[in-house]
Amino acid sequence: MLVDLLRGLTPPGSTERDSTMTDPRTSSIHRIRLQGPWEWAVPNPVSTQVWTWNRIRLPDDWKRLPLGAGPVWFRRRFNTPTGITSTDRVRVAITTTHRPSSVILNGRALSVLPHTESDQPSVVCYEMTSILADRNLLEIVFAHGIRPPDIDGGMGRPVVLEIVSLKK
Repeated sequence: MLVDLLRGLTPPGSTERDSTMTDPRTSSIHRIRLQGPWEWAVPNPVSTQVWTWNRIRLPDDWKRLPLGAGPVWFRRRFNTPTGITSTDRVRVAITTTHRPSSVILNGRALSVLPHTESDQPSVVCYEMTSILADRNLLEIVFAHGIRPPDIDGGMGRPVVLEIVSLKK
């Protein structure tokens, strides 16, 4: 099942994504699952109050998450993977049917890469190559809340870093 999920992250024959990012004849993709530790918080209504961040390993038991309306923030720190060359591109792939409102890396909003819809949960990829630092903070925001995992309405699937290397 995991293999099928990871295969779904880069649908073969996609014409909407940058061809160097998906064509198996011209590139190879290395995937790193960002399982944990993650943190999540619901913003306080009073902006002067400090947010309470809770730890979670994703995907995880949704009983601990605030389901329903209202914004929910997820964040995870990670180091830049080693061995990245100047021709490599790095993106984050999020598999969910409830698209995040925004994805932020080191304080900067990431651009969505076009993707192909399929019968499986959609994969939304965000380009992050030029924003990577030695130490990174990835934030994923659902402005309208999250829904229970039986309908996969949020962070119920792995978040994956994809390193795309051009073949020589």
